[in-house]
Amino acid sequence: MRVLENEGVKMKVKQDKKELEEITSGSKPGSVISRRKFMSRGALVVGAAGATVAATGGLGLLGSSFASAQTCATLPGTVKHPRGTWGYPTAGLDANAVAERAYQGFWVNACCWAVVDGVIGTLQETLGSPYTNLDLMAFKFGAGGINGWGTTCGTCLGGVLCANIIAGVTGTADKGSQMGNDLMGYYAQSSFPLYTPVVSKYAAVGGTKPEYLPGGIIPTSISDSPLCHVSTSKWMAAATIANGGVPILSGSNERKERCARVAGTMARKTVELLNAWKAGTYVAGGFHANGSASVTSDPGRPSQYNCGDCHTA
Repeated sequence: MRVLENEGVKMKVKQDKKELEEITSGSKPGSVISRRKFMSRGALVVGAAGATVAATGGLGLLGSSFASAQTCATLPGTVKHPRGTWGYPTAGLDANAVAERAYQGFWVNACCWAVVDGVIGTLQETLGSPYTNLDLMAFKFGAGGINGWGTTCGTCLGGVLCANIIAGVTGTADKGSQMGNDLMGYYAQSSFPLYTPVVSKYAAVGGTKPEYLPGGIIPTSISDSPLCHVSTSKWMAAATIANGGVPILSGSNERKERCARVAGTMARKTVELLNAWKAGTYVAGGFHANGSASVTSDPGRPSQYNCGDCHTA
């Protein structure tokens, strides 16, 4: 019985292939098949073991001529947008509005998503496609230095992702990568956080220390590193001192308020760089520190600029 079923499937595949070749070649007069109808034939169960072959529209089974003709850039209703052609407002974005959106977004899906939602989310609402083709939940991975591993800060990841999605390559100048370098250097060299939210969430989530409220004084620190673990640890040390020696821990509302403000800070800087790029005034290198040059024993090694934290130069 199973053999007969398999033979029946094979015959059906051959019949569909023949019909498709006639339709696409025009040899079958009056033949019209919708893409939706054809795509519905794509999932075929073949083989004695019942293995499922997910052939998109049956392309893998129905011949190379049709498969090669249909690509991401040519499918009906699909337009491929190379980097630098996604669009950006001529007057730029409101950097402070994006910063506030990113600050608020931190309390929803943490740091990386907050920055991406601040920038890309705003563009989705103002420009629509192709930005609306992006599912921003895909960028949650950057939280806590990539899924809580304490590596590159999610606000750096978010900013660099936005710069590379939006900005293109002009001649030999890769503006997206240049801005990414500047954002990493800006993060490492600046005394963070710099952004003060318009509407703080700190009290609403249970924060009690008055020095962390809007209009008060929130401790700042310079990370000398784009790493989440290093940056957060240095800030907690500074905050503990400001708190009279009582430790401020990573899970505290104080630390979360700090990182939410860092998200706002990095989203704002990302927009400032993109606005300058759109206006034609962006100059690379304003914040980037060349890490490799500081490692005298191996100057070609990819690194951040303060390698002395772990290595003896």
